[in-house]
Amino acid sequence: MLGPLVRREAKIFADLLRFGEMNRMAVNSLVEMLDAVAANNLELASAKYREVLENEVAADFLKRQISEAVATGNFFSNLRELLLELSEQMDLIADYSKSAARSLHYLSPPSPVMAKLLTSEAFARYKESLRNCVEALFSTLRALMAGGRVGLETVHMIEKWEEEADEQKDELMGMLYLMRNEVESSEFLLLREFVLILDNVCDAAEDAGDVILVMLATVYR
Repeated sequence: MLGPLVRREAKIFADLLRFGEMNRMAVNSLVEMLDAVAANNLELASAKYREVLENEVAADFLKRQISEAVATGNFFSNLRELLLELSEQMDLIADYSKSAARSLHYLSPPSPVMAKLLTSEAFARYKESLRNCVEALFSTLRALMAGGRVGLETVHMIEKWEEEADEQKDELMGMLYLMRNEVESSEFLLLREFVLILDNVCDAAEDAGDVILVMLATVYR
């Protein structure tokens, strides 16, 4: 149970909630870019690419503000460290979204192998897990900000979706290896890296959830 937040903590959590929304917007724009590339709508894909970049820049700016406020604020040392770690892990969500969008931008227009990958059922589930993982983190932050009961099952939903994404990543890597003779070595390596970067987005969300679990266990018991 998270009791009423004192003013300084409430301000930080409000900023973290805004930060989480920026990360969520970056991921949503990335997924929409993926859909546009799969449909060979390169004009829309370019617009979504710019959205990802803009959201990452905005998130990075707010992250610096949060870090400065936490570093100079009057917090218990363990809470200060946890808030800094939480903001660092959340920042990686937008960073990896930008990296994935950049790789996708350079790989466009899609080759036949890439088109097969992006339009596969496994990739559709991968996108869903990606979105749901970040959404679960955002829901947890919202619950923290509200000062209400934050059950472990709420935080564990982040881990659930990350595990789903891991399974789909493995399936996609298997598909990619089966098609390796249909594509140039350079493109194969780029596609492999692209799939792994997407997985990093979910990993960062899970790591942020782990920090929240420590906060619930040690600070807001």
